[in-house]
Amino acid sequence: GNVYISDTQAHIIFRYSVADASVHPFVTNGILNPNGMAFDSKHNRILLVSYRENPPIQTLVLPEGEVKTLLQTNLGYLDGIGIDNNEAIYFSSWQTNIIYRIMSLTSRPYPVYRNLNGPADFTFYSSRSSSYSGWTTYQNKIYIPNFNSNSIAVKELPNLPDFFESYLGGGGEYGDPSDYTISWMITNEI
Repeated sequence: GNVYISDTQAHIIFRYSVADASVHPFVTNGILNPNGMAFDSKHNRILLVSYRENPPIQTLVLPEGEVKTLLQTNLGYLDGIGIDNNEAIYFSSWQTNIIYRIMSLTSRPYPVYRNLNGPADFTFYSSRSSSYSGWTTYQNKIYIPNFNSNSIAVKELPNLPDFFESYLGGGGEYGDPSDYTISWMITNEI
């Protein structure tokens, strides 16, 4: 029921309440030049990047908005941030014109998409198709606006999983769906 809005120049994140159509400052301390945000539903928080030199990736813990540092990147002028279906975090840097991926908080940011031109807030697209034989293919793409060239780059996400599921005719001890299913996963590297 809320929409969160970053004001990069005022150093404020506002909360718009859909219920009563009101706008109020939500976070006014502990952030500097806030820009891109992404909702992390698994941890009930907002991921935040800032458009300045050497900003960390921060989190805003919901519902109160407590600001925490998630990871120091040592990169500058961060714009977009997002989480893919595999819970990897992606973020864009205008300093390097690269989108980076973080698989865990102990890993370093890994450059995934290079040679961009002002990579702004991006979005993911996922689709799934199945065949009669049980193969399920996931198509995962990222759409990256290049602000400085007025273009959009469409790229495949790395490490796309393909799954094959086979349902057995017999029941398990407790009759759960997991008692009937055998699954395999193949990982494609791009």
